[in-house]
Amino acid sequence: MSTDDHHPRRATRPAPPVSGPHAGYDRYGRLDHYYWRCERCGLETTDSTLERGCPRCEEGTDAR
Repeated sequence: MSTDDHHPRRATRPAPPVSGPHAGYDRYGRLDHYYWRCERCGLETTDSTLERGCPRCEEGTDAR
């Protein structure tokens, strides 16, 4: 029985830590939105898919 599945696998790096959801407020102090933040590069977005991994960090570009 062969264990070769003929599918090359990428080396997996641990995803950078993402914090959130954080509450965002408007200028009157009312809850306006929720956002997530990548702790490695500082990317903030209202898109919850950031929880699955930061696209900026996965590309290897460092915003700092």
